[in-house]
Amino acid sequence: MKKTCLKNIADIKIGSQIQRLTAKKQSPPINIKLINLKAFDNFSAEFKPNSINNEPITIYQQNYNIIENNDILIRLREPFKAIIIKNNAQDYIISSLIANIKLKEKAQNICMPEFLAIYINSSRKIQNFLQKQSRGTGIISVGVSNLYEIQINIPNIEEQKKIIEANRLFERSLEVERSILEQKEKFYTGVLKEFFY
Repeated sequence: MKKTCLKNIADIKIGSQIQRLTAKKQSPPINIKLINLKAFDNFSAEFKPNSINNEPITIYQQNYNIIENNDILIRLREPFKAIIIKNNAQDYIISSLIANIKLKEKAQNICMPEFLAIYINSSRKIQNFLQKQSRGTGIISVGVSNLYEIQINIPNIEEQKKIIEANRLFERSLEVERSILEQKEKFYTGVLKEFFY
């Protein structure tokens, strides 16, 4: 098990100021999709695009970073949740409420991005650390400098793969349970409608 700081294995950038990007300038308009905070609302560590968690916007400036596969996105406000972008990164950007964690090339053979997202979400130490580092009065948040100081215990790649697979199985079982609950709710609502309407 290797212990290190996030700054040693990753580069971190905050998303764009959306108001600046959407302010009209002389550049031609660019249609793009904005990943919003609702992308972090599900139980999965993987970004699953839908009509609620990303929205089409038109921008007029060129100074933005496109999200790529294997990027890890983390909320800068509580709850500090991370998601990974897998095979669905197509012209997405993020706002300044989200940071993009990108593994350095030298770290890609010791840390898998899926593992890092799961670790950030599951580690009580990291969550406590980020809560202590939070600043602000109404809306508290953390900065990039706080994220760089996150301590990570990195097991070997085989252990990481086992953790990733266990997480996939857990997420799949949650999806099945949610689906069953939705079916029960529909059935219950249908029964009530027959009696009361």
